[in-house]
Amino acid sequence: MMSYFVSVDAINSTGLSKVPYKELAHHLSNDNINCGSEARVYLATIEEEDGDYMTRPFFGNVKQFFMAAVEKALKCFPIDNMVLKNISIILPQNRLSISRSQVGQLVNQLHSVIEEDQLDDLFDELADYQLLEENEVPTTSDVPAF
Repeated sequence: MMSYFVSVDAINSTGLSKVPYKELAHHLSNDNINCGSEARVYLATIEEEDGDYMTRPFFGNVKQFFMAAVEKALKCFPIDNMVLKNISIILPQNRLSISRSQVGQLVNQLHSVIEEDQLDDLFDELADYQLLEENEVPTTSDVPAF
């Protein structure tokens, strides 16, 4: 949702919870704000008849709405949760960049999932997983749907 009114550069330049989404310098121009295609068609007819002085307040309200929604989402969603950050190690495309310390941190956070005496086996499996040939790596289509 943030990308509906904030530039992709601003979003990519920092962590999601630190994007300066309230700063006007990072907002998209009115022509690029995502307000829906039906609204765009309607606004175009108004601008043809009356000019853009009628639509400027609309875009200000759209930005206010998006800012309030993003603020609420950032407060409610566990964006900085370390388990969620570390769980990305399970993605096959990340297998070569996984470190033992990342796996260890995740195990510490999910201590009820694996016992400490199983860590050596887990690290051995990690090494085997990282050494797989590309054609041997499981894909998301190999995962059963629930």
